[in-house]
Amino acid sequence: MVNGEDKAVLVVGSYAQDLVWNSKTFPAPGETLVGKFRTGPGGKGSNQAVAAARVSNGTKVMFCGCVGDDLFGTGARDFQAKQGIDVRVKVHPTIPTGTAGILVNDEGQNSIVVALGSNLELKSEDVSDDMLQSAGIIVMQHEIDPAVNEAVLSRARALGVTTVLNPAPMAPISETTLASVDILAPNETEFATMLQQRGIEVNVDLSKDPIEQVTTAIAEASAALPVRTVVVTLGSRGVCVYDKEAMDTPIFIPAFHVHCVDSTGAGDAFIGGFATKFVENGGDVVDAAKFGNATAALSVTKEGTAPAMPTRGEVEDMLQD
Repeated sequence: MVNGEDKAVLVVGSYAQDLVWNSKTFPAPGETLVGKFRTGPGGKGSNQAVAAARVSNGTKVMFCGCVGDDLFGTGARDFQAKQGIDVRVKVHPTIPTGTAGILVNDEGQNSIVVALGSNLELKSEDVSDDMLQSAGIIVMQHEIDPAVNEAVLSRARALGVTTVLNPAPMAPISETTLASVDILAPNETEFATMLQQRGIEVNVDLSKDPIEQVTTAIAEASAALPVRTVVVTLGSRGVCVYDKEAMDTPIFIPAFHVHCVDSTGAGDAFIGGFATKFVENGGDVVDAAKFGNATAALSVTKEGTAPAMPTRGEVEDMLQD
């Protein structure tokens, strides 16, 4: 739970410059299509920090990451500062800023290739104890060195900071890392993959089967994990929240129905909105998930990742409708 007043949201993770191509369909192997191009700030960690800052009602948001000493790195720091983020970014002198090549079709679906670059140069010691002690929640992902996740989450847990791991993109998670996680926040594909890696059977399709079966499966699978709370996003269906110590059964929160323009960054929008609301409401995970749900829904109605993150007013209007 969140201890004390005026605690911050601390996001530790990646920045990547988004290089985005829009076309009617995805190109087949060997095919060339004519489309549109744009570039802008991205990376899962940075996106989550931007989302958290834009929906903040005064809660401080910090971002700690590593960029290169190049134009993309300078642009990253300038953009984050303009969002009101407390930027705690390390600059690597020789390794370039991370980049993401993104293809988006006319249905808003995306395919992404990420070059992590300087993100892999972030070290545990770059996340100071002062940062951790000022945080009410720390959010991490999988676009930095996994050893840094393990070390920082362990330190945060020891200091009583609520820890959140968004295991995206999906990669093996060590038992030591998972033991330091308070809230595991995957999407349905990442959750199923993680369970499969641990030999935990799930006999339902989390993306298609009836919600009653899905929530039951999530509860049963969560019993085998050392994490107290699991928040599984289910795409256009909604989100399932399960706190093993506080809930008899999982709570399903339906998604908002919106016109999807670009789904890139929707998961990051959810995490950012969730983290900010969690700190503001003193640790109410269901309320935070509802807020994250609205943040994610609004983000897909615009093109881009970080630039598409909604404002606090937009999220509150959606929740009131």
